[in-house]
Amino acid sequence: MSDRPEPIVTGIQVVGIYATDLERARRFYVDLLGLHVKEEMEPGVLLSAGETTIYLEGGRSLAVDPGLFAASTSICFGSKSIRSAYERLTAAGAHVVEPYTEFSPTFAMFQIADPDGLVVEFAGIP
Repeated sequence: MSDRPEPIVTGIQVVGIYATDLERARRFYVDLLGLHVKEEMEPGVLLSAGETTIYLEGGRSLAVDPGLFAASTSICFGSKSIRSAYERLTAAGAHVVEPYTEFSPTFAMFQIADPDGLVVEFAGIP
């Protein structure tokens, strides 16, 4: 029998993304990335990315200049084809942080930045 206590965290309920401008962030996450609006919830909106719920909240100010390589949290999305996602997003003018790289026949990734500089990663099957 283990002396370790039960874990406090049992899962991730919602991922929060704070933005300076809700409408600009909404265009990025909904119009460009294709997340679905689940529910308007002032001062933001609940979005779905598959089975994951994201709360996008506007009206925030940047605590520091985030820079693209600052210590922070990023979000990683999956896609049916990472290569196709990269091609579509770069054609739409997404700001590339780390270009598409194939590490193996079963894994590729790339990173872009959202309007506030948050690094958004895509990873999975090329």
